[in-house]
Amino acid sequence: MRIEVLPTKKEMDQFLTSYIPEVDLYFFQTKPSDLEPILTKQVFLSSAFYFDIRYNNFYEYWNVLKHTNYIYIDRENKVSKLPKSSFENILKEQIVVQRGSILDQGIFTQLPYSIQSQYVLTNTTWEVLSEEEKKQAILYLISNYDDTMSYSCPDHLPKEFQNIINTYQVIKPCNCLGVVLYGMTKKEIYLENWIQRSTFEAHLKEYEKIDEDQFQAGDVLVFEKDGQLVHASYYLGEKNYFMNKSGQSPLNPITLKTLEDLLEEWKACSVSLYRKKESHN
Repeated sequence: MRIEVLPTKKEMDQFLTSYIPEVDLYFFQTKPSDLEPILTKQVFLSSAFYFDIRYNNFYEYWNVLKHTNYIYIDRENKVSKLPKSSFENILKEQIVVQRGSILDQGIFTQLPYSIQSQYVLTNTTWEVLSEEEKKQAILYLISNYDDTMSYSCPDHLPKEFQNIINTYQVIKPCNCLGVVLYGMTKKEIYLENWIQRSTFEAHLKEYEKIDEDQFQAGDVLVFEKDGQLVHASYYLGEKNYFMNKSGQSPLNPITLKTLEDLLEEWKACSVSLYRKKESHN
């Protein structure tokens, strides 16, 4: 049965306490004169914050850094203590550079710190929200990913799959490759980490590319664009279902997809089927 995957109470509580990173980052096209020290983008790319997946997901580095030349790491919460007009101008700049975690739903437009009918999430702007407003904010952000549709999990699937399908990995989210490696190895460590393509491809060497359209449980579907691996999904062998995660964010749930779903979502990619090599021991 087709279902929409929304956070459970436990998952929502985790979002409320952990979604906003502890330190605010601010992004600028031109160097601001009232904040120090300001990092150039080149320097920022070698910082610990750049390599932190939680910050990457929240600010959506893959987008904001295309429009950014300077970054301020606000370790002491100085920005919100600036004069109100200065703080608001900095929030406007975050909209201009298209950083992540900005709300533009109407219910937030009348709140303090609302800018141009949008609401930039920072530690300060988050804390003035009521618990109900925070929940609505999380649901709004989830809806932006357009990835909540799934199917009911078959009861007779192994527990190691039932326990994670149609759930959100809030605290330590993995990417699609982590979900597939978990299917391949049953090692939970892959569900708690962003997996590099090189790591995934090393495990894929134990599989062989096959040219047929009859799937077997444990097969891996690999999607490539311009010769680069961009997505993978794990076949469960039940009702044409694949275990899938469409992104690296905690806002992306682990879902069930059919082959038709995947081919539509990744229609710009070439697709290959891999099956574990037979042991000759």
